[in-house]
Amino acid sequence: MGTKDITNTITKTLGIDRLNAMQEAVKASRSHRLILLSPTGTGKTIAFSVFLFRNLSLSATSSSASVQGLVIAPSRELVRQIYDVLRAVGARLNCKVTALYGGNSFVDETASLQGATPTIIVATPGRLLDHIQRGTLDVDHVKVVVLDEYDKILELGFQDQMKQIFRYLSGTGIVKNGTKHLSRPENLMVTSATALEEWPDFVDVTKAEIINFTVETPIETRIRIMQVPSHSRDKLETLAALIRSVASVGPIIVFVNHRESAERVSDFLKKQHISVVLYHGGLDQQQREIALSKFHSRAAKVLVATDLAGRGLDIDDVASVIHYHPAGDKQIWTHRNGRTARINKTGQVYVITHPDEDIPDFVNFENEYYPDMTASVKVKAEYELIYLDKGKRDKLSRGDIAGFVMKKANVPFDAVGKITVGSHYSLVAVKPEYVEAVIEASHSDKLKNTRVRASLID
Repeated sequence: MGTKDITNTITKTLGIDRLNAMQEAVKASRSHRLILLSPTGTGKTIAFSVFLFRNLSLSATSSSASVQGLVIAPSRELVRQIYDVLRAVGARLNCKVTALYGGNSFVDETASLQGATPTIIVATPGRLLDHIQRGTLDVDHVKVVVLDEYDKILELGFQDQMKQIFRYLSGTGIVKNGTKHLSRPENLMVTSATALEEWPDFVDVTKAEIINFTVETPIETRIRIMQVPSHSRDKLETLAALIRSVASVGPIIVFVNHRESAERVSDFLKKQHISVVLYHGGLDQQQREIALSKFHSRAAKVLVATDLAGRGLDIDDVASVIHYHPAGDKQIWTHRNGRTARINKTGQVYVITHPDEDIPDFVNFENEYYPDMTASVKVKAEYELIYLDKGKRDKLSRGDIAGFVMKKANVPFDAVGKITVGSHYSLVAVKPEYVEAVIEASHSDKLKNTRVRASLID
């Protein structure tokens, strides 16, 4: 399949009118080694999707007999988001995509690998290496490798795992059936938000073409940075007032520096009748997935998060980023701000400061902003999120759930929001006035001949 057909499939599937300049540059390249330098939020997933699919051997009549493509990303959240994009496109190209990441069931992953062979694997380094070493995944025939957010992969200390993975990919030192495999992957694409001075020797970027959009699309030109003075060292009252002042513009992410602070801030905002969801590394995998789904589904107006959310989260239309605590360094500052002003959009950044705090040199304020401290309005979400205790393993699809909600619970089409189907559970967003109807329907009716339990996620 040609590049034009693949690009048309990607744009049609993802509902975009056309590729942006950075994505077009990747499309136009004919190099088998690419390094893409571009800030967070500029659409790198779509860019490397073009590179990935056009270098696979795809057939319209039969699925792949072996794994051909690997996408390696630093976090499970980023893996899941990439997986959602590639799976949607792959479904139109008769191309199975499987995600492998820590926190997911290893047994379920193995079953997926042992069924119809995936054409593409999206994985975190540790879980990918685990499958390779246990013999549940064969990478002998991989033709395309994409390393997404490679700078973050190195920053998180995955050098040893990556080195071992590339030994298997290249065949260096590996003997199978008496034959030493030495071939390297034919195609390699590396994306990074920052340029690296030195590339590890296990990544073959010899004669790689560099596509650099770090200068052409600076996020600084698309955000306004406002200082919000707080007379209280605690800053909670100022935060609540600020959220009430800007909530009508769109979703908000509040960044704090510690898990304990995230929980304290979240609890305070809930008591202030502000729709909020909590996200940090102390939550288990399902809790984190549900938290992100709640925010992404507009079932929470505010996401209170540690810097775990600073990278790897692709959430559209975040209107405002609030620094409750100052960023520890310039890189963290940049990645936090990158959660808003995605691709070519604009966004607002607010930094709540106390007179005793030192303002880092890399923070330059455009102006000061003083929220109305007397306002006490509630900040409500557009949707509520309902948990269903059945998922993909029960053969449920988004269409099955949408049909159940609309037909059995009589929820209008325009009152149903985002539907997420996990391996063992599903989530459906509905307008608040229809929550009770959906839960009652689950008590009296079956979903695709299966009894499900529905409950509201607080």
